[in-house]
Amino acid sequence: MSKQHPYWQFTGLGLWNLYFLIKLWLHLNHYIQINFVANLAFACVLMISFSSSYINTAKHTLAVFFAITLIYSESWLPPVSTFASNLELLSEFSIDYLFNLTGRFIDTSMVFAIMIATTAYAYFSKWVRFTTFSLLGLIIIPTYNQFSAIQDKQIVQTSVQNKSNDLVNQNEPRQQINSPLQADSPEQALNQFYSQQKTLPDIIPNELPQQAFDILILNICSLSNADLTAAGVDSKKLLNDFDIVFNQFNAATSYSGPAALRILRSSCGHVPHSELFSKTDETQCYLFENLKKLGYQTNLTMNHDGHFDNFLGLLQNQGNLNAQLTPLKNNDIAQYAFDDTPVYRDISLLNQWLSAHKNKNQPQAMYYNSITLHDGNQVINQPKLNDIESYTLRIKMLFTDIKQFIEQIELNARPTMLIVIPEHGAALKGDKMQFSGLREIPSPNIVNVPVAIKFIGKQTNRSSPLYIKGSYSHYALSTLIERAISSNAFDTSVSLNMLTNQLPKTELVAENESAVLMNYKNKPYIKLNNRDWMVYPGI
Repeated sequence: MSKQHPYWQFTGLGLWNLYFLIKLWLHLNHYIQINFVANLAFACVLMISFSSSYINTAKHTLAVFFAITLIYSESWLPPVSTFASNLELLSEFSIDYLFNLTGRFIDTSMVFAIMIATTAYAYFSKWVRFTTFSLLGLIIIPTYNQFSAIQDKQIVQTSVQNKSNDLVNQNEPRQQINSPLQADSPEQALNQFYSQQKTLPDIIPNELPQQAFDILILNICSLSNADLTAAGVDSKKLLNDFDIVFNQFNAATSYSGPAALRILRSSCGHVPHSELFSKTDETQCYLFENLKKLGYQTNLTMNHDGHFDNFLGLLQNQGNLNAQLTPLKNNDIAQYAFDDTPVYRDISLLNQWLSAHKNKNQPQAMYYNSITLHDGNQVINQPKLNDIESYTLRIKMLFTDIKQFIEQIELNARPTMLIVIPEHGAALKGDKMQFSGLREIPSPNIVNVPVAIKFIGKQTNRSSPLYIKGSYSHYALSTLIERAISSNAFDTSVSLNMLTNQLPKTELVAENESAVLMNYKNKPYIKLNNRDWMVYPGI
């Protein structure tokens, strides 16, 4: 007969089984990514029962704190360091908005499921040895995952070799042969993508067309194709009055600052997120700087003051948009933002800008930023609405204002290339990785945005927009602007098909400070906080 150790012995996991079994279920359903080694070690420690009740109490007390820390690190929530570094910004959130976010974080269906699981465990634990299932799960699942990963890698390498041979045999252009799709890992694909983007020629217009025209970019915060679907808005009806619509435009990020910089630096290819914030000496990359050198007067207008996260300073410094902000004073306030600052009516600011510039002979290039659709905004003189109702109302307000603005430009008979381009989506509907409104991870649903262009004053003889299919991003938009200028787009002989023919496509790559998303082997892959690449599980 074996003797027990006088100070400790191995026992079952007891109630801790519930913790591990729930985590295994969450992992299998892609709500978290378990660190199996850490959990197995944690389980082994928990199975040690000491003869001293004081030591056992201390062990379980420390275990609770460790368990919370461990499951948080395995979740898709931002690292604690992110909150610590953004405390000043978070402190600007209104109390109502903070309560709203807290309510989204708590998934009532998940709470009910845990309550049912706890009750079932308490009942069946009299007959079932759950510790066996917990330990088997922590051992078998990672073993199976590792075996599957080896098989997938072999399949990918075979597929890549076949694809490479096919491309060479077809004598495809060199840029296609060097496509990131031929890489044998997402990391290699990303590096190839960056290298290719560096080789793209700078998009710089040479001279003004005979019939000069204004270029107005309306950069809309929080509008994606997924948001329109969640709000029950028909995108085709919404954008039916435009001339060109990109079906699958990649916003390349999920935050406002980087999104604006992507547009302002769109005369060159995509650069890594970290390079966006270092002002480059390569001034040819800055769209508005190029337009200014061409003879355009550059303008900056927003329906907010741009103080949050120093957004205004970011545009003027890192974005090289050297223009004074159109005054906000005496404009109509339509909403109050998530930080209780005023959000002005879009048509009020746009009409103010038009009144000041409609009689100028010099062509105008304006960057306009709107936060009308930003999460947490409250429309004045309206009862408190839920998130979907509020968003739907604000979409109607925004596009009513844009339509009125277009009519005002038409009345002034001023040829204008109007571009409506969202910064990113609102994450109106959450997924398994992020609850609604959270945009720390640039998910496919957040970065896939509708982009629409209208040539005001040009006869196109079309009853519906020309839809551009395929993966495009800011470099294609800059190319389209350059073509419109160089080909004299308002000449009746220049068609929309001529302007959009063979625009440069861009692989789906989207980035934030701690996350990178890219399309690899026709699947969205995500890399978080220097973890391993994985297929995006949130869709």
